[in-house]
Amino acid sequence: MVTHSVLPVTVDACGAVYLAKVPGLADDLIEEHTDDGKGRCRGCPSQTHGMPQHPCNIRLLADAAASIRRTWIRRGQLDTVVPARIVQHLAAMDRDEDEAGQDGAMPIR
Repeated sequence: MVTHSVLPVTVDACGAVYLAKVPGLADDLIEEHTDDGKGRCRGCPSQTHGMPQHPCNIRLLADAAASIRRTWIRRGQLDTVVPARIVQHLAAMDRDEDEAGQDGAMPIR
């Protein structure tokens, strides 16, 4: 596991950097993996093991990714670290979802 000095030791820095490059992904994970009020993660239900403690590993990774992304934005580095192909791919996915309409069927190309 590769770690970075600003990240908790248990967080995979490569994974956090990868998540930070995808716009909105860390924020979505943070929103989903919240405390259920009993100290468990509501985003990680498991039929066999029960819900893990909050914050779960996914939440820790997403928090680290969000922190990295904020740092890139603050330093004006976001455009240099996020490949344009990722932004273009996400824009294409959004267009496909819009074209699919209410029934969710994807357009035939």
